[in-house]
Amino acid sequence: MNLPALPITLSEDLLLVILGSLVLIIFLIYMIYKDSTTTRKLKDYEFAIEELNRHIFLLEKNQKSGNDKIMAEVETEINRLFSKELKGIADTLMSSINEIKAIQANMKNNLEARMDRIEERTKEYLAVPSSPTLDENRVKALHKAGYTKEEIAKELHVSVSEVSFVLNILSIS
Repeated sequence: MNLPALPITLSEDLLLVILGSLVLIIFLIYMIYKDSTTTRKLKDYEFAIEELNRHIFLLEKNQKSGNDKIMAEVETEINRLFSKELKGIADTLMSSINEIKAIQANMKNNLEARMDRIEERTKEYLAVPSSPTLDENRVKALHKAGYTKEEIAKELHVSVSEVSFVLNILSIS
């Protein structure tokens, strides 16, 4: 049986379809491989978790059945390990606290020095005599009447800062 020879001409589109199909098949094979690898790892994890649960159950059973000696040894070992770790952490914390205290003391000294300078400046400003033409009672009365600082200053022929100063002295905002 002889088959007649067909002229085979593969067009570029057909080649692209074949190539795409090959890539898709390779991708599917890769995905199946990765899925099986992941499934195998999950089974290993599941087995490890089952073993851990079994060990935990046995430890709880031993504890309940009166095996206090093992628990005491474990507790002693844990305490020893934690003591070492906590000592190191405590030393680090204490040094940090001491550094913070030094910084705080420095900041306190700086703030006290600033406050002293501000107090000196305030005393200098308060030592300035007020204008003899400015009547504090008149300023207070106009302020209570609803006048603004600017209007009071215009009415009394003084500066706004002098009016503000008098109102601050009188503890009126």
